[in-house]
This record gives sequence, structure tokens and C-alpha cells, in this order.
Amino acid sequence: MKHFLLYFYILINIAGFACRTDMTAPVSPDVQLSAEDIAVTDVWLKVHITPSIPHDSIRVTRNEATVLTLGFAGVDTLLIDEHLLPKQTYTYKLYTFGTNKPNFSSEALTLITMDTTRHDFTWQIDTLGDGSASKLNDVAIINDTLAYAVGEIYLEDSSGQFDPLPYNFVVWNGRSWDLRKAIVYYQGNPVVAPIEGIYAFSATDVWLASSYPIHGDGVNWTLYRLPDMGINASVSKIWGTSSNNIYFVGRNGSLVYFSVGSWQKFQSGTTVDINDIYGKTLLNNDIQILAAASNRYTLGERKLLQITQGGNVNSLAWSPQQRLNTLWFASHHAIYLGGGGLFVGEPGRWKQILDLPNYYSTRIRGTESNNVFVAGAFGLCGHFNGMTWQSYPEVQLPDGTYEGLTVSEKLVIAVGQVGNRAVVIRGYRE
Repeated sequence: MKHFLLYFYILINIAGFACRTDMTAPVSPDVQLSAEDIAVTDVWLKVHITPSIPHDSIRVTRNEATVLTLGFAGVDTLLIDEHLLPKQTYTYKLYTFGTNKPNFSSEALTLITMDTTRHDFTWQIDTLGDGSASKLNDVAIINDTLAYAVGEIYLEDSSGQFDPLPYNFVVWNGRSWDLRKAIVYYQGNPVVAPIEGIYAFSATDVWLASSYPIHGDGVNWTLYRLPDMGINASVSKIWGTSSNNIYFVGRNGSLVYFSVGSWQKFQSGTTVDINDIYGKTLLNNDIQILAAASNRYTLGERKLLQITQGGNVNSLAWSPQQRLNTLWFASHHAIYLGGGGLFVGEPGRWKQILDLPNYYSTRIRGTESNNVFVAGAFGLCGHFNGMTWQSYPEVQLPDGTYEGLTVSEKLVIAVGQVGNRAVVIRGYRE
């Protein structure tokens, strides 16, 4: 797996260069310019010049206009071109120069920036349960008409008494919520436990976290008792690429991995709670897995963790030092971190987002860098379309919070608690 590196960043200032340039240097395969990442207004360009090409400086053109001239005699570096326009075609070339040295250029690199997405969503709000601290903790979208949410939903019987066993698994069927009890068996006895996390690969391949991992098909469930395997851990959140490659994180630094029928505990290097985990296959086909660790209500460490597929865990630079409750990314150059503040960037280069109400953020999820949602305390709900953020005051909760969040291209669902009832919001993009 690729580790984060301290790149030499150069912010290309498009306002500083506007002149045309006549460059006739011959194209050389030893001078290469490639796109490492493409967003709506930013592109990351990778420079590679083999040692056989002597040079003292480089020049980069965009659409035949010089945008960067730099004294540089190295081999590899990364350039960032910022403040571009959405859905625009740009053609870049790289040139090498040197005193009494031959000049060469790269092949032309043509790319198209991403388009923005629309902020327009139609919102529907549901409350579930009759009280007794009903709440939902997490949610997963299966398709546009099927979603699963987990937590504790308490209903009163005909005499006004609450059923002591909550409904812990609820299903959105496109029309209404179906309350169910995910029952597992421990020492032959049925157990209905509060569920904190869910991760679904399909409608019939679903993992739950209720201190211990649970796997099922939406109806039948199997509990994996970690202490029975010699593993001391308590898990609450899940991420994976398949049911044979899946990670569980939770309280007191718990980090557990499951693959092909085998369970392992990884050493996370922290004893604070790991509140969220997310991974992504990047453009270079590396899988980047990150986790956010800090105690939500008490002082302690605040760590951004990188997990390798070999089980090694590295602590990445997190200089703002606010509490970390959630993270999400589509690129390792634009990692979104939330908790006691909302940030985007990468180790050594963090920017605080100040465009939304300053409430504690509990979950960030998205589909791409132009479709990102954040949810949190007091009904915080915001959307980033690749250029701008928008909040939705119509779904704010003066006496509630959203805990779970999931996003597809046309649908966003957030779940949590308002008063003593569970709350669900569904946002539809036409």
C-alpha cells in the first residue's frame, strides 16, 4: 500500500502568468507529466524526469500559456493547479530547461475537470419509536428503494408499557419503515442487542456491530463472540471491500480484521475510541484505509490512523488537534475530517471549513469529491458540490443529533435521535 509522502507542493498561481509562449523543444519519453488526481477546481499533476535529462528548471503550460516556471533539477515532484473551472478541458505540457543543456518537453496531457452536482434536495423526515430513548446509530443504502438502519426502537404495547427488547434493525422499502429484531443466539439463548454500526455489501450480505460483529442476510444472523477467540475488543463501526476483507473498529482502540474465516486483532497504537473507518481504491489501484480516533466527550489523544492491508497502523500528522469523530475521502489529497471542527486536506496541509454551522460533526460520507455530505449535532446537514457548501436548515434539530449517514447518487439518508425518538431524514435529488 502506498504511504503518505511529504511531497514538494507548488501552488500554481494562474493570475501570475498569462503570457503565451513559443516552445518548440522536442518531445521526449523521459519527460513525463501525468494527472494524479482530478477534482472540480483542482488538479494534481505528477512530474517525472529521468536522470538522463539534464535540466536546471521546468516550465508548465496550460492551454499553451505558461503557468509555472521553476528552478528545479530533481526527478519527481507534484504540482497543484487550483482555482480552475468545472467541466472544462485543459491541456498541459511540461518543458525542461538548462544553461547549455538541451531542452525537452513531455507529451501533451489533456484532462477534463469534474462538474459540480446540484444542491437541490427534497427532504422527508420520519420519527420512529414511542419514546424510552429510541434512536438510530447508523444506516446503509442498498439501492434507491431499499435501506437498512440500526439502533434501538422502543414501542409501547396496548397497556402503555414498553417492550424491553427494542427493535434494532429497520428496513426502508421505498414506502415505509419496517421494524425488525435482529436476533442472535448466545449459549442457546436469543439476544436482541442495541446495534451501533452497519455495513452492507448487498441486501443479503450485511455486517452489524454490537460490541461484537454480527453477519447475516437481513433475516438470519450469526454473532461472532470475540472473547471466545481470545480477542479483547469492542467494535462499533465497519468498513471493507467484501465479506472476506473487512475491518471493525471501536472502543479503547479496538481494531479487528476478518478474512476467509479468520479473525485477527491489529494493534492500533491508541487506547482512545476509534469512531470511524473508511477506505478507498485510489487511481493508482492502492487501497487507502484511514480511521479517526479520539474520545468524544473527554480529553485524550486525537489520532488520524492509516491501516495497511498487512495490519500495520501508522499515526498520520493531525496538527489542528480537534476531536476526530469521522472521516471520508475520494482522494488522499482531499481527506475530510470531522468532529470538533470540519477540515479537508492531507497530512501537513489542512484547511478548516467554515461554511457550515459550527456544530459537532458526527459523520461524513459521499460518492465523489463533488458530492459530499456531513451530518452532526443539532441536525447539522451540509452538502459540498465540488465548489460550494450548502446547509439545510429545514432538517435541523434543536434538541437532536444525526449519528449515521449514507449517500448515493440520488439519495442521502441521515439517522439519529430527536428528543426520545429516533429520527430519519431522506433527501432526494431529482
